[in-house]
Amino acid sequence: MRTTTLPALLIAALLAGCAAPPRDAGPLQVKVIAINDFHGNLKPPASGLRIRDPQDRSKTVDIPAGGAEHLASAVRELRAKNPNSVFVAAGDLVGASPFLSALFHD
Repeated sequence: MRTTTLPALLIAALLAGCAAPPRDAGPLQVKVIAINDFHGNLKPPASGLRIRDPQDRSKTVDIPAGGAEHLASAVRELRAKNPNSVFVAAGDLVGASPFLSALFHD
């Protein structure tokens, strides 16, 4: 009896966690946060991201960008602005990985 009761209670608890609380009949807006082509770049590139200088279009400037830490910060900021969000990754997340990512099996 005990071997069937525990799994049944566990399944019931998991299903109860999936139940949505009652809400207004209006539509729910969800922000989709999506990435692709991450390629396992855990660390940002040494130079960051090179863009044209907004002050002088004939020059370029490097801004810190890239890597898992910057990505996590950006996703955290976007989620704080909209709690009804979902994060998805569309592909090329580990292919052509740099050594650090490949060392830890992507």
